[in-house]
Amino acid sequence: MRILLREGATVKLCENGREALDMPEMDVFEATREIRKVEKARHVRIPIIALTAHTPGEETRRMLEAGMDDYLSKPLEKDRLLETMGRLVGK
Repeated sequence: MRILLREGATVKLCENGREALDMPEMDVFEATREIRKVEKARHVRIPIIALTAHTPGEETRRMLEAGMDDYLSKPLEKDRLLETMGRLVGK
């Protein structure tokens, strides 16, 4: 979070899908699908980047299929985070 704040980003942390969407608790895949539904109705696009301990494989494939834009593996690398965010928000 500090990396993002130092770069001038606005950061909102959520513990789960319920808090993020004010809906019954859901997993990241369900939350992503719900966000994408709302986007279509509002004609907006919110970049979704997963932070995962998993290596590329089935889990990351499911993330992308659910509608996430990208994923980053732990431990988080500052340069990779900033590059990914810049690519997704067009900066």
